[in-house]
Amino acid sequence: MTMRAARPRCEDLRGVVPIGLTRKRDAIAVTILSLESYSDGFVIHFWVGGGPAVFKSASLPSNLVPATEVRLEIEDNAARRYHSIFLGGGGSDQAWRLRYVGNPSLDSATELTIRIAEIRVRHEDPFKAVPDEKWVGPWEFRVDLGSIRSG
Repeated sequence: MTMRAARPRCEDLRGVVPIGLTRKRDAIAVTILSLESYSDGFVIHFWVGGGPAVFKSASLPSNLVPATEVRLEIEDNAARRYHSIFLGGGGSDQAWRLRYVGNPSLDSATELTIRIAEIRVRHEDPFKAVPDEKWVGPWEFRVDLGSIRSG
């Protein structure tokens, strides 16, 4: 069962978990930089990179604005699933930093499994259709949340 709630405001910080784990698949590297835990949800910070040899956006006209999306599956040690929403990010034709907000809060979780099922890069050109780039994962991370409890 996927748990859904109102989008968290993320104002009451409970702790930050520095993660720094990287997974590679098909020349795409994904790093989870950190996780912020709040009373009503959490924020995950990602770095996604592959370089110009991987992302065809490097060879597309500069008027195109690439938009990167990841499809997340988040589950805790008690098999609870969490909902996530893209919060923001930016980057270039070689790498992006992305932030996703999740809910509900991580009150009883001691470990998260964060799985990126798919990465998609959309190219928005007002004059013609440009095909999306897509890579299928998974890129999977297990994150110990113990430092939130003890910090």
